[in-house]
Amino acid sequence: MDIANLIVAIVACAAAIMAIPGIYIIMDRHRQKAYDISLPKGALKLYHKAMKCKRRGKYGEEFKLLVRARREDGLEDEAQALLEWELGRCWVQLGFIEDAIESYENALPDSYEDALYPWQAEAYEELAALYETGEEALRCYRNAAQLRDRFGRPEDESTVSLLRKIADMLWDDGEEDEARVWYNKEIAVRDRLLPKEVDELAERLIAQGEELMQSKQYDQAAKEFTKAMETLVPRLGMLHTRVINICNYLALAYDGITIQYAQNKNEFHRFALVRVECWEKALNAIERLFQDCEFTAQAHGNAGDAWKDYAMLDFSVIGVSVTTGPIIEVIESDNAILLRAVPHYERALQIFKENIGNNMPIIARIHRALGKIYGELGRHKEAIAELSNACPYYQKTQENDDLALTYLYLATTYCKMCSYTESLSWFFFAWRLFDKLEQPGPAEAAFEAMKEAFLESELSRGQHKPFEEWLREQTEAEESA
Repeated sequence: MDIANLIVAIVACAAAIMAIPGIYIIMDRHRQKAYDISLPKGALKLYHKAMKCKRRGKYGEEFKLLVRARREDGLEDEAQALLEWELGRCWVQLGFIEDAIESYENALPDSYEDALYPWQAEAYEELAALYETGEEALRCYRNAAQLRDRFGRPEDESTVSLLRKIADMLWDDGEEDEARVWYNKEIAVRDRLLPKEVDELAERLIAQGEELMQSKQYDQAAKEFTKAMETLVPRLGMLHTRVINICNYLALAYDGITIQYAQNKNEFHRFALVRVECWEKALNAIERLFQDCEFTAQAHGNAGDAWKDYAMLDFSVIGVSVTTGPIIEVIESDNAILLRAVPHYERALQIFKENIGNNMPIIARIHRALGKIYGELGRHKEAIAELSNACPYYQKTQENDDLALTYLYLATTYCKMCSYTESLSWFFFAWRLFDKLEQPGPAEAAFEAMKEAFLESELSRGQHKPFEEWLREQTEAEESA
């Protein structure tokens, strides 16, 4: 048989099949699987004409033909439902959304448990899109997800999109715990869809980044973590625990970079901004995937630190601490940026105190950071309260580097209030502690500030006591204690 005769035969067969009453083939566009639906000959003919009009964009003609097909005798329940669905789609094209919703509802059962046909999952999704928001939209999306599971539809990107819509709607409605269940379902699907070679590449990049972090090659580590992000995010999205971990690694790498560039203000600010972006990206996902816990609180604390550091317009390095790195004296800050840190710190404290406990060392760091910020913003009484709250934690854990810095911040805050006499004991404590820690830079800075504060204090002007005499008295009192 030559090609021309073969084509003629195929066309003839197709025509014969189409002429058989009662066969209507609908293609599920996600599965590419045909379903045989029983339609009488008259309804079938009208349906084919309607679909022809639809392809040509003649939706008015399509509508009329579908209405006629729906009135044909002998329609089975599924055929009737399918024609209602097509009619609903036609209403959408004509711009009559309320009528479209009514047709969709006629095509679908009240509960997914009563649904009988795989195509109804797609119809539920389309109806949800018409509702856009609210309980009805959420109900339809949930029904669609349940039907996908029931009929074993293969998982693909449309599955991920559906699960995300449900989770986001629940989150926006304040149903955070239930939303997390759906977010985790989405994560599980994404994991199953992730190609093995992509997974292995990301793991290698992360391992290389961790090794570089150990050797303090922070800039090279950041490059490896960035490559890992670029590998996984297109496949997993940002709302994924693995991506959160990489964000954390990347932020920690930029923590190290900003410390290394503390003497170079331009580079410091450039990397400080990247660090802020890393923590904010991580936090957006952390809040949605995790309940209030230590991990969430620490992430908020880290984000607060990042905003606080980025806010510094001008600063000088007055020394180096063994545990905290460069000790920076802030000369000028951008208060609008600085305020961005406050909600993160306050949220961290709330999580710790309500869900974990008050004895965590990180609480002291957050209190101290809030104290520094309030001091920069001119809210000195609040600054002193926060800094004072930090001291007992550091004293209890004997974290003397941090305790000395806290004493120094308390002293300078009192000076900003012109309470020079009150500042002196804090300067003295800071100086003595830095000296014991063998940190000459900070010790010298604290000593010089203490001398200046003494000259402005009532002790100098009122009692005319020499600084050396006051210092000797303080030293003797400390040693006797």
